[in-house]
Amino acid sequence: MVWFRLYYSKPNYLMEVGDDTGTVNLTVERSIIPNPSKAGTGSLLDLTVDAGALTVLNVSIVEAEPSPLLHTSEVTFDRIGTTAVVEGNVTNFQTIGSNLKFVLADSTGNVTIFIPGSVAYDLPQDIKDGLTNGVSVRISGYITEYRGTIEIIPYRPECVELLS
Repeated sequence: MVWFRLYYSKPNYLMEVGDDTGTVNLTVERSIIPNPSKAGTGSLLDLTVDAGALTVLNVSIVEAEPSPLLHTSEVTFDRIGTTAVVEGNVTNFQTIGSNLKFVLADSTGNVTIFIPGSVAYDLPQDIKDGLTNGVSVRISGYITEYRGTIEIIPYRPECVELLS
């Protein structure tokens, strides 16, 4: 199956996959979704699925398609559901309950990054301590929209990397 899009649907994710017969949205836990910097949307996957529940039990990468490294100006509404990698500097960092939110700025503009509490909790301590205004980061995740604002959401701890 080819992986087309990823969406959040509490408490798990919906992975849109398909082949020449059509597409389907399958429920998948974030812990088994591939790291998007290694295999993002567009990758060919072998899935073990509970057909009755439409739930993915296991994901194997057949042919990896790493997520593209985008400038923030390229993170647009027409890319919602796809995975991407962005690099830039942290601004407007804030903690909202157990969640982390900041703006990532590069030379072309900026994009909001939202790190859910479940991911923030699993971040290594040096990453948690290092996420401050001005630090350079690489974020891998899926593109979504929240209240009219485009965001990238890293869904695994290894999707958040400090560059400086």
